[in-house]
Amino acid sequence: MTAARPAGYGLSARGQADDAEGLLAFLRQAQAGGAPMECLPAAKNSWLFQLGDAVSHILVVESGAVVFRRPDICGELVAIDLAGRGGIMGFRAFIGGGTHAIAAQCSLESMVWRIPVSTVESSRPLERLLIARLARELTDRRERMLQVTTLSVRDRLLILLAQLSRDFCTLCDGPTMVVAPPLSRIDMAALAGMTPESLCRCIRGLEAENLVHFSRRHVVIPSVTAMRRALEQMGVSRGVDEGSEQRLVG
Repeated sequence: MTAARPAGYGLSARGQADDAEGLLAFLRQAQAGGAPMECLPAAKNSWLFQLGDAVSHILVVESGAVVFRRPDICGELVAIDLAGRGGIMGFRAFIGGGTHAIAAQCSLESMVWRIPVSTVESSRPLERLLIARLARELTDRRERMLQVTTLSVRDRLLILLAQLSRDFCTLCDGPTMVVAPPLSRIDMAALAGMTPESLCRCIRGLEAENLVHFSRRHVVIPSVTAMRRALEQMGVSRGVDEGSEQRLVG
């Protein structure tokens, strides 16, 4: 029996993209107007901040990808979230007391905006944009928690791959899509709420269904239409773009 899902449950990629592009456009305009902020390169595997660091800047991803990490019960840093284009870092910690409760590591070569806290405090329009973006991200995290309790591991992996296809698609050739996840298999398992062993079993199952095929660095989706249909069967049709084969959700 399929568990009931909340109304509106699903992917909200279009709203995410609008929020992200609006925030990034504002930052570029503010910098051009002389606001004290800068967009700097960050190397792959570099740390933007560590657990317990004081919040001196609010960070926003212009390009690339950043993995958020937190210690598990054994003290190992595990992935708990992924920030792509437009993702914000440090704003929630700034509101909550000024100390980072997580660590942030670039999983790709990235460009990251660094906005002094004083700049955010003195700009009400920027503060409103950051609050709107944070609210969107908190909603997404709540949906992921619901996924863990209502969806199978197979379905959670499919949704994660659909989300990754939005920002990390490297090729769309007719019905086929190629995605380059900026994550290790261990991180992918953690974000999908499963063990690495369960991830391996899910991968074998999805490959047997011919929905996806994994290589060392890429995920090939042979048929975007079949993948979209599988998502719709899970009840996540909202956010699926019926008019374009360029993205599974968009």
